[in-house]
Amino acid sequence: MKLKKLLSALIAGAMVLGTMSFPVFAEETDTNSTVLEEPVSTTPTEITAVAKIGDVEYETLAAAIAAVKAEGKTEAEISILGDVSLVDLASTSGLTKLTLTGNGTQTFDIAEKTQAVGAELIFNRLIINDDNGIYNGIQHCPAQTFNDCTINGQFFAYALNTKFIRCTFNQTSADSYNIWTYGANDILFDSCVFNCAGKCVLVYCEDSSGDKTATLDNCEFVASAPVTGKAAIEIDSRFSKYTVQVNKCTATNFDQGSVSQGTLWNNKLGNKTMVFVDGTVAYTDYLFMIGETYYETLAEAVDAAVAGDTITLVNDINEVSTIEIPSDKNIVLDLNGYSINAAVRADNAAKHY
Repeated sequence: MKLKKLLSALIAGAMVLGTMSFPVFAEETDTNSTVLEEPVSTTPTEITAVAKIGDVEYETLAAAIAAVKAEGKTEAEISILGDVSLVDLASTSGLTKLTLTGNGTQTFDIAEKTQAVGAELIFNRLIINDDNGIYNGIQHCPAQTFNDCTINGQFFAYALNTKFIRCTFNQTSADSYNIWTYGANDILFDSCVFNCAGKCVLVYCEDSSGDKTATLDNCEFVASAPVTGKAAIEIDSRFSKYTVQVNKCTATNFDQGSVSQGTLWNNKLGNKTMVFVDGTVAYTDYLFMIGETYYETLAEAVDAAVAGDTITLVNDINEVSTIEIPSDKNIVLDLNGYSINAAVRADNAAKHY
């Protein structure tokens, strides 16, 4: 009986102890021990893609071009997602056509020079940044087209066929142009705006082979301040023959050209130029015309003429050489209001006027 009472007491005590709380004392901290910091995350930094073909993104434009070539393709359309530079175009060898398209916020840095051999290049909605260095740009490229682009700095055109459609040019230096036409045999500016510090376009090339054309349609030229003797379009034809077509263009806040005395265009140097303004001959260094072909000398015109042709003067002539008109060339010489000071002799009574 006493044993049962003892067991009952022990059990009751254990139950009471089980319901009680006791203070817990922390161990004494060793102030000399080293405190371990939380480990630094080793997650790699995310790299932003700058180019995209279809659904595939690339860290560089060069990588995107390499992928195109690896698939054996010669043409590609690449979306530009971030800022890129001219150096990436050095890898275009083997391509025939490359289209680069942005949304108007991506920049393309061309403040140096590179070769894009063989590839036609099309730039859509990109900001083209150049410094005002000489001869920068994309060389050895057969054709370049810029659609809805912004061109900052001084651009050098090298492609034989170059087009700027709805582009805006910006230049803040009075010592630099918006663009040199330079290597372009045929260059077109359509519906472009030129913001400059006194001079916009230099029509000029050092290559004397072949005739060259520059066409400017529906363009607006605006100078922040005039530069003495500089018009919006400056022409230097010392080395290359140029036909310049200017249609429905305006020039604001320019000085009068040193030679032309107009604010829109100025033939500042050379004697191999024809300028048409809104379809009418505004200036020519040529002397004669048969149809729509112009000639520098009467001898050249006579040689090119066939029976029944009319050779029309387009400038006053001060030649003193003798021009022979063979009897088999029944041609008409139309003075067109100009004067000619030369000896003209008919051989075998060929007609001449």
